[in-house]
Amino acid sequence: MGNVYLGIGVILIVIVLYYYSWKKYSESMFTLALFLIISAGFLLRVYTSLDFYLHPWDERYHALVAKNLILHPFLPTLYDTPILDYDYKVWISNNVWLHKPPFALWLISLSLKVFGLSEFAVRIPSIILSTFGIIVVYKLADELFIKRIAFIAAFLFSIHGLIIELTAGRVSTDHVDISFMFLILLSVYLSVLFAKYKKIRFNLLAGFVLGLAVLTKLYAAFIVVPIWFAIVLNYRNFSFKEIALGIIGLIAISSLVFLPWIIYINIYFPDEVLWESHMSLLHFTKVVEERTGPLYFHFDNMRLLFGEGVYLAIIWLIYRFVKTKRNFNYMALLIWVFIPYLVFTLAVTKMQTYIMIAAPALFITTALFIDYLLSNIKSFKYKWVVIIAIIILIGLPIRYSIERIKPFTVMERNPEWAEETRNIAQQIDGKNAVLFGYDRPIEAMFYGDGIVYSGIPDLILIKSIKEDGFNVFVYNKNDGTISPF
Repeated sequence: MGNVYLGIGVILIVIVLYYYSWKKYSESMFTLALFLIISAGFLLRVYTSLDFYLHPWDERYHALVAKNLILHPFLPTLYDTPILDYDYKVWISNNVWLHKPPFALWLISLSLKVFGLSEFAVRIPSIILSTFGIIVVYKLADELFIKRIAFIAAFLFSIHGLIIELTAGRVSTDHVDISFMFLILLSVYLSVLFAKYKKIRFNLLAGFVLGLAVLTKLYAAFIVVPIWFAIVLNYRNFSFKEIALGIIGLIAISSLVFLPWIIYINIYFPDEVLWESHMSLLHFTKVVEERTGPLYFHFDNMRLLFGEGVYLAIIWLIYRFVKTKRNFNYMALLIWVFIPYLVFTLAVTKMQTYIMIAAPALFITTALFIDYLLSNIKSFKYKWVVIIAIIILIGLPIRYSIERIKPFTVMERNPEWAEETRNIAQQIDGKNAVLFGYDRPIEAMFYGDGIVYSGIPDLILIKSIKEDGFNVFVYNKNDGTISPF
């Protein structure tokens, strides 16, 4: 019940913060209003991140690889010292780990080095980035439109349930997708500053951040390029030559950031690179890891991620774009939404997090529609319909946020198995210690320096391992103890 009491307390504090944020916004105290939204969003993220165990998909793998990166930043490994034969094609048990690019893992590794080995330290980079994302989405919407739209978009970003779950590591792809979404958002914002002020440094920074996004989740990051193009067209103060040079500069700078890594891994780990490239393409033609769904999966799931009202907002935005010719800011938002949705609709493998790079655009689109309804409410014959629409647009995201954060649900946030795993890891701590028969090997290797396998090899192999200088232990599932072999 302690978790429920804490959850109730957090929700009450957050409600007060959001209330005073709206109040201060109404008094034109915009900086204070934004600070209160950021504070509430930060509190939700920290609260949800207080699970004192590593989540199974994919946080525990990211955590272990990040821990190993502390020792060798340019050699990502899962089993740092594999003593049993392994298949490099099996990413949950191999040695060199290229299942994800390194940037998000580098951030986690840095956090672990600074704050120590803990579950919360794994989540600190995502907490920082997803909180800072509230500021960036506010600044972006303010540059493209007006402060009220920026305020609403920042609020929607701050409460979004899936973003908070990803930040806490509760959902697969977790910290990688948070970093990826944030970097795309930041690159788009820097692109807007370049288009508005025609300062080359902003374009160079946009390209640098784009390069980091490629180093986070590869080439889907280049969605920034068509968005950049639409934004630059909207300001209408660029010649064709300036636009061409701008795009070349954007891509060139990004390439300088990510190409060294791509060249490096192709030289030193060609088999792993070829396999991971094959698996990435396979997601579009076959169901991978039983993650499937109908063709309309992502468009149907949109209502569960952003509220059913998001469909009205998108239809309204398309109408506005067609009606107000040459408003390329609307085009930028539509590109930002529809390219990920259409591309990943074509992929046979379905995962809800694939389209999270479009989330900031959907928040701004929803905020645009809410602002339109608020501004024109007097012109509608049935004002109650408008009020209901606004309640749906804001209320459903709040509801889904609560369902995902689970502040009122009794949860074991420090389960017995996690305590057991930490204790076992300490008992076999040491580079030469090997434990067989424990069914949480990834977590155990994160908490300690021993090598852990879930299976038990034959006696001949165990003797061979001991002859190589390793101390071998076996886990007894009946009484939870370990004994030397």
